Amino acid sequence: MKRLFRDRRYASFTLVELLVVIGIIAILASVLLGAGNTALKAALRTKAQTMATQIQTASSSYYNDYGAYPIPPSAAGTQPQYSTNDVGDWENLIWALCGNVNPYSPNTAVSPTVPNARAIQYLSLSRSAIDNNGIPVNPIAPSVGSYFNIILDGAYSGILTNVPTFSPGTMTTGNITGGVYLWANCNSSSGASNVNWWVHAP
Repeated sequence: MKRLFRDRRYASFTLVELLVVIGIIAILASVLLGAGNTALKAALRTKAQTMATQIQTASSSYYNDYGAYPIPPSAAGTQPQYSTNDVGDWENLIWALCGNVNPYSPNTAVSPTVPNARAIQYLSLSRSAIDNNGIPVNPIAPSVGSYFNIILDGAYSGILTNVPTFSPGTMTTGNITGGVYLWANCNSSSGASNVNWWVHAP
């Protein structure tokens, strides 16, 4: 008598079954990849926040020791603000906070215009966090050489004016009490659906 059923030893997947399995794998892979990207962006924002806080704390410690903020004498009485385009100003600020040292080339003598007569080291930076000028780079956008933005109260009024404040996707400006404020754009995407994130300290 002929067998009415296929021998299970020779059973195989049909084309439809294979396509279903491939589809499921593709969906799972996209979910895991999305979760990985989200976690990476969150980690980079945390790293940027930590860096901003370190620079703010170092600047405040400098003030506690010298009774002045780490600005060159030529900026006294003003409210200096440095951003990505202000390479020279950032160099002088960071080199002074690092104890009159360029952290990228620590064995090379430098003379920043920001005075640090006792060469006190307020800030320690790893080479992976800076560019070849020794300036900390916003970790979420290192490919474009994006520095942090900093504003200092060189007028010693206790008020920083026109300071940006943020919520996800929104930026406004106003006055805050303080002597040092840092911020950075932590957007790593582009396009119409882009949502900006910022970190700031304090």
